[in-house]
Amino acid sequence: ARYYTFFDDFDVIAVFSDGIQRASIIKKNGKSFLFEGFFNPIFKFIDSNNDKVLIKQEIEKLLLSEKMNNISDDDKSLVIFYKRNSHEF
Repeated sequence: ARYYTFFDDFDVIAVFSDGIQRASIIKKNGKSFLFEGFFNPIFKFIDSNNDKVLIKQEIEKLLLSEKMNNISDDDKSLVIFYKRNSHEF
């Protein structure tokens, strides 16, 4: 078995299902990039709140919103590993 430790080497890691892909990724010149307009508001909200329950509720609201459902009717899963106050906006 191999184990890798990288927790000191990141600010944010986001893992998401393909149901979020159309909202979170943009394509330019055949390459894919994370869409900052999707992620930065989430990161700013996390930075400005200490209430984990509120953060969870607001992200759930976003993922279940009519706007997200218009983008995709697929399942929407999002996991964020985030170092608080480390991301530059």
